[in-house]
Formats: sequence, structure tokens, C-alpha cells
Amino acid sequence: MSRGKALRGIGCLGVLGFAAVLRYIGYTQSPGWYSDEGTWVWLARHPTHYLGIAHAWLLAARMPLFAKILRLLFPRPTIAHARVLSQGLALLQIGLTGYLAYRLTRAWHVVCGAMLVYALYPYFLLYHRLSLGYHLEAVLVLLLALALLRYVEHPTTRQAALVGLSLSATLSSELAAVAFIPGVLWLMLTARGRRGWHALLTLSLAWLLPAALLAHAYAGAWGWLYDDLRAFLDRTAVPLSMQIALLVLNFNIPWWREPLWPWLWIGVFAGLPRHAQRFMLLFWGLAWFILARTVAVWGLGLYYNIPYFPFWAIGVAALLPRAWPSLKATLQHMWTMILPTCCHRERILRLVVGLTLGLVVIPTSVLVGHTLSILGLPSPIGPYEPLERLPTVAPEDGQAAQRYLNTHTTPTDLVIASPSLAWGLTARVTDFQIPLAVRGATTRHWPRGIPQERLVYPLDPRRARYVVIDPVWDWGSHAMPAVAQWRAEIEATWPLERRFGAVRIYRNPRAP
Repeated sequence: MSRGKALRGIGCLGVLGFAAVLRYIGYTQSPGWYSDEGTWVWLARHPTHYLGIAHAWLLAARMPLFAKILRLLFPRPTIAHARVLSQGLALLQIGLTGYLAYRLTRAWHVVCGAMLVYALYPYFLLYHRLSLGYHLEAVLVLLLALALLRYVEHPTTRQAALVGLSLSATLSSELAAVAFIPGVLWLMLTARGRRGWHALLTLSLAWLLPAALLAHAYAGAWGWLYDDLRAFLDRTAVPLSMQIALLVLNFNIPWWREPLWPWLWIGVFAGLPRHAQRFMLLFWGLAWFILARTVAVWGLGLYYNIPYFPFWAIGVAALLPRAWPSLKATLQHMWTMILPTCCHRERILRLVVGLTLGLVVIPTSVLVGHTLSILGLPSPIGPYEPLERLPTVAPEDGQAAQRYLNTHTTPTDLVIASPSLAWGLTARVTDFQIPLAVRGATTRHWPRGIPQERLVYPLDPRRARYVVIDPVWDWGSHAMPAVAQWRAEIEATWPLERRFGAVRIYRNPRAP
């Protein structure tokens, strides 16, 4: 092995090591417990029902693969366990992104740049510290991209089958992965030397693992599988006018919220070789536009972008080699025009340009400040805004509330709590949306009129011993009028039993 290759390998390992430190340091405390994390932990602990609804995988908009892996690794998982898994998957994403960048460009500066962007950008770091199934999807999307790239280069039947199996695993991780299907088929059907039936083979194999997992999850309840699939499709059906509006908003809002957003597009169009540009746009770009037609991928929906982080990282990294010489030449010209008498000497000109480039310390200090905030450490520039926006429960408050409820309830008592806390309770638990949906009210995530025969235990809120209101209720109260009305009723008529930080426990005055 040459010295250059050894140094590059050591550099890549160094980036991965530093990324691991940023992701694992203080991971149990910051960020706080997020509701989607609690959902995954609950499903790993209780695969047969979700918060009182039997066989509710599709109703909860989840595929079983991430929960099965979590349960296999940790038989009684907690949010801390789930974060260990997700952060390991995040490190895999960084390494696979570097390898894909090399396969696309054969340029080590793009490889190193992509890995550094992936490891250090605060937005990526924040979501890497949350336990979400999208991290598994992101790893499988990268493996799918590598298999597809190999097929495009050498279109054989074996490679088509490998693409199909990779796509099958990806579809088993998250329902949103269906957005990648059109790009995969497009690249396969336009590959040189391809055979038309290769795409059919890939598409046929793609449904094997999702079908097997759902068949196992809904064993003996095939009618519910059909009902849930129809409810999921109805929920994601968006009128054309709304699709256009969402697409425009999703594409334009990040221009002033996410500094990398405009640069990644410039990098993809201006910094990548033609074949790499085409691959990136058809594989990730097309999938993103398909997804962005139906959901908001900004605000609380930023986690939808996790499988698209490689697109961001490679795009920005591809821009750097072209942007640096241009920036340097522009600054030299600018200072020569401004101070012609001083900058006619090469040494002085280099000094002035170097000082100007040194202003990068300002955005670097912002980067460091945001990183400290995400790690739960004091930040000189204040809290990181996307972190503040997340409705999370402080772990110490959540643990205290769980201990109190577990010592003041029996296994047959009903407690209403958000998924952030529900996973750690020993009583019967449901969240604040499900009882409303059962009674026919409109909620954000559940269909109206869930039939009584699907309930594992009664979900009548009037029989609940406790209702636990936490920051997730703040989001629910703003998003759903029925939740706001119910919350006001509870706060007005139920006595406040205990308070742990932002977590408030209300006792049913009619309970024995």
C-alpha cells in the first residue's frame, strides 16, 4: 500500500472516530426523549399491538424491520438502547457515503469533503442522535445505490437481482422508501446493455421482504391488513393543488433555513462528472421531489431528509474544489482593485487574501456553538433552533414520571401518555390521539372510527386513572382542535397530582 493511500485511510478513520465521539457523548441526555423514539421502543417491546390497537404497524406508519433489529439486540429496549443502534447506523452512513463518493468521482477530496460534511454539520448531528427508523433506511438506501451503480456499469441478471433484494430491504425499513422506486427503474431501463426484463425482476423481488414482514405482523388478521393499507393510502393521498404547494414550499423554505441547501444543488450541477450528476439526480433528486409532494420535509418533518443526507454531503463536497480557486481569484481581484498601491506585491496580496479567508472563523464558531448546544453543553451563541423546536421530554423528568406512575398504578389501570413516556409504563397505556380517533374525532395520525374489535383493552378516557401532559401535547394542541379542547377540559377539572419539569400528571377525580 502506498503512503498516500495509507494517509487517506487514516484520515477517513479519523473522521469516523470524531463523528462517533460527537454522536455518543452524552447521548442519553441530549436531545430529550422524542415521541417517535418512544414509538419505536414500544413497537420493539410490544410487536402485537401499538398503545392498545392490535396489529397497528401500518396505522402507525411503521414497517417492522427496525423494531425487530432493536428487539434482537436489546430484548427490553429503552430509548438509550435505540440511540446506540441508530448512532451505529449513522456511522455506517458516513462510511458508505464516502465509499459511494469515491465510486462516483474517484476523487479523494470529494470523499473526504463528503465525510466531513456528514460528520460535522449540526443538522445531521442532531438527527443522528435521535433513534429513528430512517437511519436504517438511510443505510439500506446507500447499499441500494451501490448495487444500482454497479448494475448501471455492468448490467447483468445477477446485479439486477441484487438491486431487487437491496430495494426489498429498503422498502422493509420505512414506507417512505417507495419514493426511490421510479429512479431505480429509470436508471435500470436506460443503462447501456440492459435487458428489459431486468427491471421486472428487480420490481418483483422488491416486494418479497416487505410482504413477508407484514404477513408475519398481521398473522390471522388479513382483513385489518387491507383496512390499514387503505387507510395509509388515503392519508397520503394529497390533491394536486396541495402537491404543487407542498413541493414549492419544501424546495424554497430550506433556502433561508439550511445554509447547505443552495450549495448542494450547485455542487451537483457544477462539481460532479456527468455520469455521477445523472445518477445523483435520478436516484436521490427524483425521490426527494416525489416525497416532497406529499409531506412537509421542514420544521418537525426534517427527519424525512435523513435518507437524503448523502445527497447533501456529496453535493456540497463536489462544490468545494471548484469554489476554492474561484473564491481565491475573486478575492485577489477585489483587493487589487480596492488597494492597488498596497496589493501590487504578491506577498502583501497573499496576506490580505489569507486574512479575508480567515473570516471563515465566524461560521466555524457558529458551527461549534450549535454542536455544543446539541451535545447539551453551554453554547456561547445560545441554543440550536431546530433542537429547541423539537417537542421533547427531559430524560430525568421522563424517568421520574415513569417511576411515579409505575408505583401508583396496577397492570389493569389505563394511563394516557404520549409515546415519549408510554414505552416505560407497566399499566395499560394509550396516547392522546387514539381515544379521540376511536370516538370518531379527527386527528393528525389516526383514521376516524377505529373499530372496537381492534382494541386490546378499553380505551375510554373517562376510565383513565391518569393523564400525563408533556411537551408533545403542546404540538398536539396546536395541530388538532379536538386535542386542545380535551386538554383544556382535563386541566380545568382534573387535579394536578405531580409535576416533573415539563411533565404534568393529572389524576381522574372519578377514579377509585
